[in-house]
Amino acid sequence: MTTYSKLFFAISLVSWIAWLTAGPHTQENMVFHGRLGIKISEGGLERVPIGLARELAANAETVITEEDGKFYWASRSHVEMGAVRNGPFTTYVALNGTGYVRVFDRNVAVNTPVTPAEEQFDYVEHILLGLRSVTYYGSLLK
Repeated sequence: MTTYSKLFFAISLVSWIAWLTAGPHTQENMVFHGRLGIKISEGGLERVPIGLARELAANAETVITEEDGKFYWASRSHVEMGAVRNGPFTTYVALNGTGYVRVFDRNVAVNTPVTPAEEQFDYVEHILLGLRSVTYYGSLLK
């Protein structure tokens, strides 16, 4: 065996052993994927609803993932979130205080009448920007 072959074999063996002994590989699971439809900007004295253009809405999606038992707002800088379930709603709250996503599960029985917003939309995404906020309503992507 030549010196280069021995060196290549040694490097390959060390790399293979390092890969096998590394900690468990985290797997990211998408737990929610939605497409934004309506945007409402608020600043205390004004409230401006805007229907998103189809081209913009196609690229404006909300994604929440789960990795190793923790939730992340993947579409907003991978911010860590907590999850709270209450009836047909799951609310994912950003742990850094920047907002939340509330998802309406149509498969859970509802004890109160469904509101017009709940009939039309599957979720709301609320983002805090200082003392202003932006709220999006959207639909689940399957």
